[in-house]
Amino acid sequence: SHGFEAWVAAFNYWNTDVFYSGGDDCIFKAYDLRAPNAVVSNRRHEAGVTAVRSDVVTEHRLLTGSYDEKVRLWDARNLKCCITDENVNGGVWRLKWHPYNNRVVLAACMYGGFRLLRVNDEISVIDEYLEHESIAYGADWKFEKESLIVATCSFYDCKLHVSEIVLK
Repeated sequence: SHGFEAWVAAFNYWNTDVFYSGGDDCIFKAYDLRAPNAVVSNRRHEAGVTAVRSDVVTEHRLLTGSYDEKVRLWDARNLKCCITDENVNGGVWRLKWHPYNNRVVLAACMYGGFRLLRVNDEISVIDEYLEHESIAYGADWKFEKESLIVATCSFYDCKLHVSEIVLK
């Protein structure tokens, strides 16, 4: 479905007949299994689309990340243009909503380290973690309601860090 490498595929958590993909061709696509010929393509990303994450708490809300160093917030009902975007100073490889607080997102930003984002109607960077010495690729939350424990990993130095985030 993509002209170059497809980097990500993700289901819409609210409607599992819908799923998304992103590729090195800078295209973000939406598919509906009930209408296989009705693919929606968005070409607003300025580089490869590497992350797509549906919000498990708020219907119709999803995020994308790209090599163009931007995280974009979308309304899944209108994928012609994003609601807002934020430059996170690093090509985005992974996005993870906090498991219980859908206003907080952890982003692995490749050469820019890791960013903690606040997502409302806008996206803002609220903190960063730059302790890895290599490309920031993996990021995840500990799945506990009150926890702000994260695991992060980097590529060439083969490091895994477990950290506690203290929100200011």
